[in-house]
Amino acid sequence: GGSEAGYVPMSMKRTSTMAREKRRIISMVGSSEEDHLARHREERDLDQGTRKFLTTCISCSRFASQLTAEQLDAIVGSMSYFEFEPGVDVVREGQCGSHFFVLEQGVLQVSISGAIATELVAGNSFGDIALLHRCPRTATITATAPAGMWGVDGETFRKVIREWSARRLAENRRGLN
Repeated sequence: GGSEAGYVPMSMKRTSTMAREKRRIISMVGSSEEDHLARHREERDLDQGTRKFLTTCISCSRFASQLTAEQLDAIVGSMSYFEFEPGVDVVREGQCGSHFFVLEQGVLQVSISGAIATELVAGNSFGDIALLHRCPRTATITATAPAGMWGVDGETFRKVIREWSARRLAENRRGLN
């Protein structure tokens, strides 16, 4: 029956889940990723401890393992802070990606084609695939707890990567001569 502690009737669970899903969809419909993110941007100082955390996290990602300290600093220095409540999508699968992120606090759920794939925790980064390859987002990322993250826009991100690629190409050409 309904008298056990913690018991929630299935009809209430379904309504709660449906309401949460409706809010999530409404928050994303008819807006670009850039517009959506602008509503979640928060003013926050980028202190030395945070800079070090972000530099360490970014340098551990596949795309950034060869970046110089100067390039990492350029990415970190251009980052903005974003906050998301539980149930709110950070990015949606299929949307054009505009930012690369490093999660500072909270938990994010990664879903691909509606199936939960994994969770992201503090220190994890995401968004590099869409920005590097200029393709749609490959997953939906949803906050499952209050989440705070740092993000850098695609133009800054691509500029740093382009400069790194050009530098590597020049070094390789010199090595062949």
